[in-house]
Amino acid sequence: MAENSKIKWTENTFNPWIGCSHASPGCWNCYAESMNKMWGWNRNGWGEAAGRTKTKDWSKPRRWERKAKSEGTPIMVFPSLCDIFDSHPSIKPEWRDEFWNVVRWTPNLIWQILTKRPENFANLLPPDWGKGYPNVWLGVTAENQQTAERRIPLLLATPAAVHWVSIEPLVSAIEVDLAGIDWVVVGGESGRKARQMNPDWVRSLQSRCMATDIPFFFKQWGEFDQSGTRVGTKSSGDLLDGTTFHAFPACYTSALVAHNQPKLGAEDKDEEPNPKPPTGDGKPSKDPKRVAAAHRAWATMR
Repeated sequence: MAENSKIKWTENTFNPWIGCSHASPGCWNCYAESMNKMWGWNRNGWGEAAGRTKTKDWSKPRRWERKAKSEGTPIMVFPSLCDIFDSHPSIKPEWRDEFWNVVRWTPNLIWQILTKRPENFANLLPPDWGKGYPNVWLGVTAENQQTAERRIPLLLATPAAVHWVSIEPLVSAIEVDLAGIDWVVVGGESGRKARQMNPDWVRSLQSRCMATDIPFFFKQWGEFDQSGTRVGTKSSGDLLDGTTFHAFPACYTSALVAHNQPKLGAEDKDEEPNPKPPTGDGKPSKDPKRVAAAHRAWATMR
């Protein structure tokens, strides 16, 4: 669990459990698996034969919730070392129930949930999911044409406040209909065994997002830069043809706009100073806190 995550499109990470197994070619050089080998977070190892390990400290989301509520801007949180929709038998039902309770208790956090297993939505979403929790962005990973064709329709068939797709690592060209998607993230692969990403694959996705007003976030080139030279992820950067693309869904940017609006004084309003509420005890009402305005904006606007 980390604050100030190095993942460019999120802020903090929280994992209710640690562990996963390969689901498709995008998993071949899994960063989480490599990190687990280095740090030993899940002593059971990684893969289908390895049990998942529940994490011990679940207090941070509550603290982040208090901070987000106090400051009036939502905080993005990503489960980075597990798949919430992993159906591995070692994941106890009470772990999953506890996780969804944390999500419910933190309405000022944006939970950016990604899965490679959208076929499990029907069985593993909480019973009160309804049209989707307003603070959950539900997404799938799609690294090639096959996985995009299989996972994106399953995602769009499931109600959510925000539907998004992480196309990372992008290992081949993808030509799919993105209608209904609210956010697209694209990135190249990192690590010693990284596969090179063709710039034309990225340009195609970026141009289609721009043509259909889908926010596009280009995270990184990965191990190879745009020219195809192996320079490492830190040096390859995130410029696509000299431009940075770091767009977010409209609900999030609307919340930031609401938060950054200056408070109006009584002299700026078309009303008397300290107006009385329409009902109640008759005492002068206070100006609403920016946290309420920001939360309403990002929770209701799409």
